[in-house]
Amino acid sequence: DYESSKFAKAVDAVLKDDLVKKADLSTGRVASYVNGGCFFPDAKEDEVLAYFCQDCGGHAAGQPMVVGGSAGSGRYILTGAHLEYDPEHLDPCREHDEIAPTLKATDTDRRNLMKFLVASVLRGSDSPSRL
Repeated sequence: DYESSKFAKAVDAVLKDDLVKKADLSTGRVASYVNGGCFFPDAKEDEVLAYFCQDCGGHAAGQPMVVGGSAGSGRYILTGAHLEYDPEHLDPCREHDEIAPTLKATDTDRRNLMKFLVASVLRGSDSPSRL
């Protein structure tokens, strides 16, 4: 049920080393909000920017979580987790209350990562490896 939070989890994104440096992050792991979610098993290695660290209710552990690249004259970033979710604005409920401290622990890096990814797409990087 997409309207439910019963599957909500805080799952670490394991970021590629070059992304950590380029986005000026303090760590290579960022806690991300997941409520079901998806992953990208067919992504090419040069498209992958981050992997799921642990399983989130399916078979996601080790699978690509964030991918990016170009399609035609456009650019894209796809994410299987809700990197855009601010833990301060989660709806109050038991599931969110349980995961909020984990999400807040890396929130500064999550925000910096999102800014970097969006700026990279707008800047027109033609390959994730060049983000």
